[in-house]
Amino acid sequence: MDIVNVARSLQVGSDERALTQTLLNDTVAEAFDRITMLYNSPFIGRHSLGDGTSSHDFPIVGNSPEDGVYHIPGQFIEGGTTAQTKINISVDDPWIKALRLPYIDQVLARWDVVAKAAQECARITAERLESLAIRMALTAARTGSVANVHDGGNRVIVTNTGGRTGAFPLTSSGADAFEQRIADLATLMDQDNLPRALGDRVLITTPYMLQVLTNSNRLTNTDYTNRGSPGGVDISSRAVGFIHGFAVMPPTNFMPTTNITTDLTKYNGNFSFEASQTSVEPVALALVRSSNGASVAMPEVGGGVSSLVYSDNNRDSTLVRTRTMFGMGVWCPWLAGEIGVRHTSP
Repeated sequence: MDIVNVARSLQVGSDERALTQTLLNDTVAEAFDRITMLYNSPFIGRHSLGDGTSSHDFPIVGNSPEDGVYHIPGQFIEGGTTAQTKINISVDDPWIKALRLPYIDQVLARWDVVAKAAQECARITAERLESLAIRMALTAARTGSVANVHDGGNRVIVTNTGGRTGAFPLTSSGADAFEQRIADLATLMDQDNLPRALGDRVLITTPYMLQVLTNSNRLTNTDYTNRGSPGGVDISSRAVGFIHGFAVMPPTNFMPTTNITTDLTKYNGNFSFEASQTSVEPVALALVRSSNGASVAMPEVGGGVSSLVYSDNNRDSTLVRTRTMFGMGVWCPWLAGEIGVRHTSP
């Protein structure tokens, strides 16, 4: 008696489903989606440039030496001059992120590949601008004073050979130490008469430093509930809101930690913690919103970010591109503050 192995109609070899259709699910979009806070925010002073313009002057008005005096009617009023200066910020070269999508990938993917790619290009461009903006804001905090114009940025520096983990360990004492440095920075800004209305000051820090704050017994809001807990276990939810007048923003991974020398010169800076060195690693950036300006100014050309999608039949593909042309520089340094750690005192 012969044994016959019956194959299915679409079977190829031992694969019973070789010629059937495979469906793909597009639930998962981008794998990485970082948060940008300074990009397109009121903490950057923007100016749109006209055609044929490559830079913009941002004015800074300083002190007037005279005090207000009682005036006798009929007398001639004569005043002095005020100190003033300007910051000229030039536009950099264009920043571009582009992807080329082969025709076959678009057809076989069974979902809109182009829209996903366009979203990724825009996100990466925004992230690039965010990293430059944070660098420039830290540069503002490190800018010195100009006589009769402004007092420069504010900095609170901690010296600790153990770096940020040594200065601010994941304990209640580490949280208290970080809170005290925040209070010190707030005091420096108060002494400079900076706005302190609710929402005028923000604090941008890193995931590690936010974790340090959650170890505080006083700073976090804690809610306990038995709802939804079969075993009756208490659930604790901690959140950090306002500290010494600063609204604590979501943590960022764009805080620089190295000696950056590879980009354009004005975006360079030594943000590293190095043994036996005085360079400072930032652990928090403070910004103040003011009607008179922002710590960082940015002229931009062509309306900011622009996106383009077009078919390239010669290469049998579609090009997806996001482009922006801008420049950033320090405008009002007194509106920026930094908390940092260094190894050795200068």
